Parts: sequence; structure tokens; C-alpha cells
Amino acid sequence: MRHPGIIEFIGCREDWLPGGMGTQLMIVMFYERLGCLVDYLKNNTVDWMAACRMMHSLAAGLAHLHTELSNGGMCFCLITQTVMTPVTLFTNADTVTVQCS
Repeated sequence: MRHPGIIEFIGCREDWLPGGMGTQLMIVMFYERLGCLVDYLKNNTVDWMAACRMMHSLAAGLAHLHTELSNGGMCFCLITQTVMTPVTLFTNADTVTVQCS
């Protein structure tokens, strides 16, 4: 599922919570040095062209995530985004990458 508009997934691990209260899933993703979109926009001014590049990257990443694929006659979506807020989007200079949540 590699795409320039999606944060790279490295791996995951499921652990039991203390007291047998269920499990938690720990997901490891590539580190984006500029952080989340909220923090980036608080500390930086973005011109119109940079904003357009960021939104294009976001739209391309989301389109890739929600593209239906066909495999052996079965169609399925790569992933469904459950929460998308400026805190769950990360930036690397002039592109926005989507965190798969």
C-alpha cells in the first residue's frame, strides 16, 4: 500500500491490557519530522501554491486508500479511514501524508 500521500506502515503488535481488560494494538509508522498538520500550520505560513500542493497530496492519498481493488472476482477497499482530523494528518515540507487510523 505504498503511496507518497500515505505514511509508511512499519509494523504492529497486539498486547493484553493489565487485569485482562482486553487488548491494545500498537502501530509503528514512519516518523514525519515536521509533525502533525496542526503544529506545522501554527508555526508556519503557507502560501496558496503550497496549500494547493498539500491538499492535492491529501486528496491523492485518500483516493488511494479508498480505491476498490479486484482480486479473484472479489472487490474490496484497501482501508477505511475512521478518524481524519488535522491532528491525524502529518506533513513533510509541502506534502501532507495521511495517517491510517
